[in-house]
Amino acid sequence: MQVKGTAFNARLAFIKNKFGEDKLGAVWERAPQVQALASSSGDFYPSRLYDYSHYTAFNQAVADAFYGGRETAFIEMGRDSADGALQSVHKIFVMNRDVRSFLRSLPVLYNAYYVDMGAAEVALSDRENTVTITVKVPRAPHRSLCQILRGYVLRGMELCGANSIADTETSCMARGGDACVMVITWN
Repeated sequence: MQVKGTAFNARLAFIKNKFGEDKLGAVWERAPQVQALASSSGDFYPSRLYDYSHYTAFNQAVADAFYGGRETAFIEMGRDSADGALQSVHKIFVMNRDVRSFLRSLPVLYNAYYVDMGAAEVALSDRENTVTITVKVPRAPHRSLCQILRGYVLRGMELCGANSIADTETSCMARGGDACVMVITWN
């Protein structure tokens, strides 16, 4: 299971923009194995594949350093990643402001960051504004993965003009479920 460097760079941008570049040390203290992977300029090679365990260690180090370990950190990271990607390199997925089109694109977006990590499945209701998103990671599930995806999806829906968004997590692999499942409704 591997994660593209773009996801690591998104995390770096999150730290620098929200807390300041001088706060990176607090993360590196908690995840020196991740710092060792950074290039000489301090970032990660965007198209290089990094081990999933380093990605989860990085996410957890951020949550521990700035959020007291609370998983709301992961949702904020996902929202921030969506703001960065969906307003630049992946803006084509939200530019027509069609929530359903964006949601149908989630499997493509998921695979843009994660390799050999299962797939994001999307089941849209034809009659209601309801979607069920299911992700099943082959091994070593970590709470950060589904919660970052959750934040990313919610922010993407907002960028498409959805309002009155309500989401419910019905299962999580990191908590013993067979898959990570979230049900989202909107107006």
